[in-house]
Amino acid sequence: MTIRWRVAEPSGAPALLSIIDASGASAYAGALPYDAGEGRYAASLPSGTLAPGSYLVRVAVGDRQAARRLVAVQ
Repeated sequence: MTIRWRVAEPSGAPALLSIIDASGASAYAGALPYDAGEGRYAASLPSGTLAPGSYLVRVAVGDRQAARRLVAVQ
């Protein structure tokens, strides 16, 4: 699975990834590779990281964040 994000205004803060399952529990949380500059970034997670189901994927950099829905299938 590849997570892609864009930073329009660098904040110097780390990029944090959260994946939350349908029950609201954290399925994954961690820092993403990010050089604190403006631009487009991508990071890969192992394909077996998530069980099949519906998730909310959130990327946060400083006080800005973006979230998208993800459906994992087997």
